[in-house]
Amino acid sequence: MNIHAAAGLRYGISAGDIDRLIRLDPSHFDYREWLVLKYAQEWASSGGRAPTGGWVNDYQRQYSRKYRARIDKLLRVMQFANYWNNMMRKKPYRDDIEGLIVDSSCETRGPSTRDVK
Repeated sequence: MNIHAAAGLRYGISAGDIDRLIRLDPSHFDYREWLVLKYAQEWASSGGRAPTGGWVNDYQRQYSRKYRARIDKLLRVMQFANYWNNMMRKKPYRDDIEGLIVDSSCETRGPSTRDVK
């Protein structure tokens, strides 16, 4: 089990749910939910590049451009949070490595998903 699965268990995600998310069998999810999860999985495994494949057309038909922009934003924020914890705060799940104390109380400014038409 990798560290992300172990953290999921620690924070209340069941082993069965973790297994379903890893396997991503379409029969275990609503089709629209599966499309988003598949998109997220492919996006993450390709280093943040837009996924390709026959199912992507369905994804684009099922979700508006604005909603897809929100999904992309969420994925980028999740990736940033992962990098932040891995690089800036060191490995928070290890007691033998002391992380940096960083003030993260800053506001962010920039384009909103409301700006996407």
